[in-house]
Amino acid sequence: MVRKGGQKGNSNAKKGSMFRDALHKVLARDKGALERIARALVMRAGEGDLAAIREIADRLDGKPTPIQTIVGEDDTPSEFKFVIRRHGDEQH
Repeated sequence: MVRKGGQKGNSNAKKGSMFRDALHKVLARDKGALERIARALVMRAGEGDLAAIREIADRLDGKPTPIQTIVGEDDTPSEFKFVIRRHGDEQH
């Protein structure tokens, strides 16, 4: 994307916030919409839809922490655990 003078920031972030704002407006008008969406997700999970099952698990338990293996010069694997903390999570 070519930026003109004075333009700053990530234009994709702006699109994301525009979509989020639109969702908030729709959900504010239709109080039962979110419950219907949640019910549909649970029904799909109950039918064995793996994407729905994963979404529910991620929402309830949080996404699994990714583990990556890095191989050194001697081909010995070393594991590093990347911990992703959400805002508000306490550090121990």
